[in-house]
Amino acid sequence: MQRESLIKGRPIVRGYTIDDAKTRQRDDGFSIQRNDDGTWLVALSVADVASVVPKDSVLDREAQEAVKRGQYKYLPFELVRDVISLEKGRASPAITFTIKLAADMSILSYDIQKTAFFGEESFTYREHGRAKEDMHSDWKFLARELLCKRQKEQGKALKSAFNKAGFNADVPLSCPSNNASIIEELKYLSRRVCAKYFVAHNLRGFFTLEKPLLQTEKDEKHNLMEQGILDALEESLEKGTAASRLSIEASTPIRRYDDLLMQRILSETMEGRETPYKLKELRSLKEFCRWAYQDRMVFALSADLAKKNAHKANSPPQETNKDQSGRKNPAQKGEDLSRAFKKAARDNDVSSGCIAASVVVNATRQHFNLSAVFDKATGDILGVGIAKNIDVAKDKAYQQALQSLDRFDKPAPDS
Repeated sequence: MQRESLIKGRPIVRGYTIDDAKTRQRDDGFSIQRNDDGTWLVALSVADVASVVPKDSVLDREAQEAVKRGQYKYLPFELVRDVISLEKGRASPAITFTIKLAADMSILSYDIQKTAFFGEESFTYREHGRAKEDMHSDWKFLARELLCKRQKEQGKALKSAFNKAGFNADVPLSCPSNNASIIEELKYLSRRVCAKYFVAHNLRGFFTLEKPLLQTEKDEKHNLMEQGILDALEESLEKGTAASRLSIEASTPIRRYDDLLMQRILSETMEGRETPYKLKELRSLKEFCRWAYQDRMVFALSADLAKKNAHKANSPPQETNKDQSGRKNPAQKGEDLSRAFKKAARDNDVSSGCIAASVVVNATRQHFNLSAVFDKATGDILGVGIAKNIDVAKDKAYQQALQSLDRFDKPAPDS
């Protein structure tokens, strides 16, 4: 297959790539323009594998077999090297997401088109990290701003989700963005834009979520999982932050077959043709990709269902703490929360425990501390505190545990 025939008639988009030094699979290229009014014009070009590997072709069947065998590089090396990969000094078929950003990094507008990406220069991650030129400085600045915006958005969503789940949370809106990657941030943008396109055109696809997995130290994670606290936190995150995290993953089609499937749907509908996959086939392919990769959870297959699920996700979940009758809370105002709770627990014959852990949200590297107070006999979670400072988190956990005891049945007032 001739690369020149694939790019004939397509507009030329010039840009750069950043990859490992030895890679020969360049999925993504980009260009960035900083405007005088504070806005940005960014373009992420993704290798147009869909135009090279048509649905149900011999290449497509061979690709599926390679995925079944667990091959990470599921396409022939020579095809990738000579036709698909976005290499320096040549034009290669691409699909380009052009996005205009406001000064606060919100999306003002976007456009998606088939292009011929011409690689002006290829940099390694080390070269980009050490570079001091204005161009690289702009890239680093934009990456930090985009990551910081995602972190702030998720920080607010985390706090809302935890509080709706009944946890006493004060999630810090910090921006530890020293390791921000311009390529990764532009990929996040393209995935959200792709989801917007699918929703706007009522297309079926693999709607995924920026999954908010939580990490702790090994021994801490065991304790948290044993008490069911980590599961409760992740469930509240999954439900409470779904609406803002819908994505369509189509940015690494050289490496992932499910990205190629989404790119085919995008490519065909951009040309005014019907989607290449019916719902039954899409369901089958979803299961195939889940079996093959086991690292993505498809949130929904249709735009309507995605909207419906996201709407449900924003409704308050049921109260986490369980009511138990016959307890009373003798805590006095101003008394130390820890001592007050322990006294109340002794008075009510409750054997309690307290867990503390440092927690990280994978997607945006948000850090916070968590403390949980629980009943050792029943395993019930009596209070959960979340904060930047571990001592504050413990205070919040004991405060909620006291409030939990205070909700239980009290003697009726004298008439």
